[in-house]
Amino acid sequence: MFGSKKLEKSELGRRLAAFSGTEKDQQDWESWLTAKAHGKERIWHEFKELMTSDARQSIKVRVLTAMLCWDAELDPFGGRGRTEFRDSSLYGSRVDSGIMSKVPDPAAVIVRFCLEAIDAGATAPEYARDQYNSCVPHLLAIVTDEALSEGLFERFRLLDGCAPYLGTEEASGFNTFDQSLYTKGLSEGWQRRIDMRMRGHVEAELTGRSKPRAEHEAADSWYARSVLQCMHGNLVRPLDLFEDQLRFIASWRRWSPNVLSAVRMPLDRIFLHLRERGGPGSVCHAVIRRVVLEGSADARYAIRSSADLELARRWLELYGPSDPELLEHLRFLIAASASRIDAQSRVEEEAKSKESAAEAALR
Repeated sequence: MFGSKKLEKSELGRRLAAFSGTEKDQQDWESWLTAKAHGKERIWHEFKELMTSDARQSIKVRVLTAMLCWDAELDPFGGRGRTEFRDSSLYGSRVDSGIMSKVPDPAAVIVRFCLEAIDAGATAPEYARDQYNSCVPHLLAIVTDEALSEGLFERFRLLDGCAPYLGTEEASGFNTFDQSLYTKGLSEGWQRRIDMRMRGHVEAELTGRSKPRAEHEAADSWYARSVLQCMHGNLVRPLDLFEDQLRFIASWRRWSPNVLSAVRMPLDRIFLHLRERGGPGSVCHAVIRRVVLEGSADARYAIRSSADLELARRWLELYGPSDPELLEHLRFLIAASASRIDAQSRVEEEAKSKESAAEAALR
């Protein structure tokens, strides 16, 4: 399309040809790159501002190419080679979904190209693949071209390529799965496909076909943590999907202490979200039963507050008639905690009364 030999020879240029515009677009782009006073190079925020301006789409394709390519040699439009960040580490992680949404299809082409190049052995900055990989869920949420989306998903990895470090027990190489659960606009179809891919990691480890890179990176515990850590507010994925994910967790023959902890902490909110589907024999019943009955003495479910006590009484009424073992344990927990919690509530009420009386005396 262009007279530029670099564009003609560039594989990325060929893939972006449908979005590249005309020879005049390239001339205008080169003029902008060199128009800065005193021969200074363009800086990062100028590129970002151009992406949010009313510049035409073919120019924004050039801007995004410069922002996403880690090497000037990869950029067929010459932008990366004439910026302050041409020799710096990858800036792709700073290209958020809002910017990529300005030209979603070209963004998908560029990210897929970069992932393919790195997988083929191209020399790239450290962590570059993981940074491009993190762009994929955002792009799957905004790209409408099915072929482009499938090409991205083909290169998408849930486990990063970094070796686990000592002292990172609260971090995991499965961060991309965690991020995908909270990606705005990601369709249920993509959410389910990503979920199924993560389940493959879990099942491979649970059946002994693979091993986690480190003990704290076990796929089952990170699946449970990622799926359930959203329970502090409104559910951010379809309820049917959440119920399926919970059913998958409940199906595991053994729960590690980390899995048990991940499920136990938000148990009240799990029951709240599934209360309309939480009758006897439901997945909610199965999960509550395992949390109450499994684990060592110090890891089992404990009633610590009046809200916990009220919830345990609701479970007793709902599940007790059909589950004698759960009935027995809930009765024991309620009996052991009721007097303590009632006494604690009386102390708190007395303290509030004294405080109110002291404030009233000041009036």
